[in-house]
Amino acid sequence: MTRKLYVLLSFVLVAAFALAACAAPTAAPTQAPADEPAVTDAPEATEPPAATEPAAEPVTVTWWHITTKDPGLSDWQKMADDYMAEHPNVTIEITVLENEAFKTKLTTVMQSGDPPDIFQSWGGGGFNQQVEADLLKDITADLDADSAWKDSFAPGALGVYSHQGKNYGVPWDMGMVGFWYNKDLFAQAGIDAPPATWTEFLEDVQALKDAGIT
Repeated sequence: MTRKLYVLLSFVLVAAFALAACAAPTAAPTQAPADEPAVTDAPEATEPPAATEPAAEPVTVTWWHITTKDPGLSDWQKMADDYMAEHPNVTIEITVLENEAFKTKLTTVMQSGDPPDIFQSWGGGGFNQQVEADLLKDITADLDADSAWKDSFAPGALGVYSHQGKNYGVPWDMGMVGFWYNKDLFAQAGIDAPPATWTEFLEDVQALKDAGIT
């Protein structure tokens, strides 16, 4: 007999005695032949019904991207479809735009203070302005809470979407942009080595202009 069942049976017996003590007196019964006392099984304990969780509130997520061709176009749609299948309360509305149209429309909605929930960004000055205008969500805590997710990104790539030590986006694709330079012209402008940072690059551009090299 489990302790839970024992406690339940004890409660039933105590209740029976209490009811008997409160009942009105009755006439003494006539003597009857002794019979074997009847034995009845106590009712089994039942678990209380499980609480029903309230249905999740409906959520709509707007997502803009510039991947206009397959396989990327289909891959993004499948990603959204798979997520919605696992989360029936979520609706993901995707808007696909060509590169320049995307930039133009994004600028407009940013100015109106109604940007999409998820969108592509190239980082840089425009990104910093969006952060300073409080248009982007700080996801630093989300990254720190999931080290496997955070560590899946190269630190340099993740840094593209950080501002003053906080993260506002994650990279999904990496590209390389390179600059070719003329050593002789750099030397003519008094530049000994190619720039290693964006600040140095801008300084070298100004030095070239000052030397009459355009």
